[in-house]
Amino acid sequence: MTKQNTKPMNAFKSSNEELFEHALIKIGLAPTEKGMKNISSFGSYHKWISAQLNNSNLYDDSFIKEKIKDFETEKLNNFQLTLQYNSEPPPDQSLIMKEAFQRRAYYSLFSENRLREMMVWFWFNHFNVYGDSGSFVYLKSFEDIFRNNPFGKFNDIFQQVVYNPAILTYADNDLNTKPMLFQNETNIGICDNFARYILELYTLAEFGGYEQKDIFSLAEILSGLKSAEEYNFFFSDGSKIHFNELSSFKTKQEYETFFKNHPEFILTKIFDFYSIFFEEGHVQSDKKFLGHTIKNNSYKEIDQAIDILSSHPNTAKTICKKLALFFMGNNYSNFIYEKMVSVFMSSEGDIKKVLETLLLSDDFISSINSNNTFKNPYEYYFSTTKMILNGDVVNDLFFLESALLNNSFGIHWKLTAEGYSLLGDDHISPNNLHHYINFSQIICEHDISKNYYQMDKKQLNDFLISKEWLYR
Repeated sequence: MTKQNTKPMNAFKSSNEELFEHALIKIGLAPTEKGMKNISSFGSYHKWISAQLNNSNLYDDSFIKEKIKDFETEKLNNFQLTLQYNSEPPPDQSLIMKEAFQRRAYYSLFSENRLREMMVWFWFNHFNVYGDSGSFVYLKSFEDIFRNNPFGKFNDIFQQVVYNPAILTYADNDLNTKPMLFQNETNIGICDNFARYILELYTLAEFGGYEQKDIFSLAEILSGLKSAEEYNFFFSDGSKIHFNELSSFKTKQEYETFFKNHPEFILTKIFDFYSIFFEEGHVQSDKKFLGHTIKNNSYKEIDQAIDILSSHPNTAKTICKKLALFFMGNNYSNFIYEKMVSVFMSSEGDIKKVLETLLLSDDFISSINSNNTFKNPYEYYFSTTKMILNGDVVNDLFFLESALLNNSFGIHWKLTAEGYSLLGDDHISPNNLHHYINFSQIICEHDISKNYYQMDKKQLNDFLISKEWLYR
């Protein structure tokens, strides 16, 4: 029987064990016996980080995939989901939202690919979409971008984001078309929301380097690019005769063949996530963007704009600052930040190399044992649950969703595009502390016998509201 600790973070631990425990908190929410076994098997923190950066699927997640294989969003592509859930009258949407939460919760709590899952949170928050904005049916495909390629080139990640129907719906690019193409309430001409988000939040951001004319030019470049939801346009005026046929298709190639054979639908291109491009909705002219001339070239203009933004030094500054804040709070040095920016630029935005620079730096390693960043609601509730379950897999996790919504901190429910603050101090409030205390009391009324620190209920309850646990 493991001895119960009153000072769980430090007592009876070797310096290596203490480092590993804190690393699992900083880069994986909470220590568990399995997590300690995994990191210890590498013999060093450096090797553990390098192994994850070199293989985002280092640990077997097949048991999670087995749990979610029957989800509606696992069986249907974005086109099929659009037809099913954007019909009139609309069906119950709660199933899709429950699946989105469960999928994220299963991976966050039970996957040992911890750094990958931290980056899923980071990227989703950076390119935030609001789940109740019409994008809810596409959340699975959107989150998959980050789970499938968390450490890739920024250009590749950014490109997949731009073409994903979740963000096209949320950011209103469905409304962005050349003026007067359609004179109805859903097509209003140039809409610059998405272009504004891209420049003000996702890339150049606070470091600037753009003007209002660049926002408008980018909006023109993006005109004609629509989410899969715009397929509903095809099912008006008698064209519903194709509904069943289209609903039966499983692959992008089948849709491409169909629309090639039906030119009356004026569709130019279908992308991998089943977003679409209408040439007739695109502003067909040369554009001046950030000092570059982008020749009139249909949807290929979008890739040119993505390349320009991905290689811009202010994009490097934005991404590196946010990564430093995410992993270190305000405690990163200007030296490590500037080194990250230099690596981003010299490696063409290679996130793996940027993370190596940060996470293997003396700055970061020396901060691992310091609890200096207050946990946001997601970090607090999920780290507490992960530590208490200590490897046990449970099915009903909706108590976590309720806890998050009590804090107005739903995983897929941040209404505004900037995402949640990465600064721990922004989450210190009487309201959050009140809910954290309530959560700790409630969870300690249940079976906590497996908890990693082997505490009894009173010890655990006291610990969960101490600075040692409230901060990471």
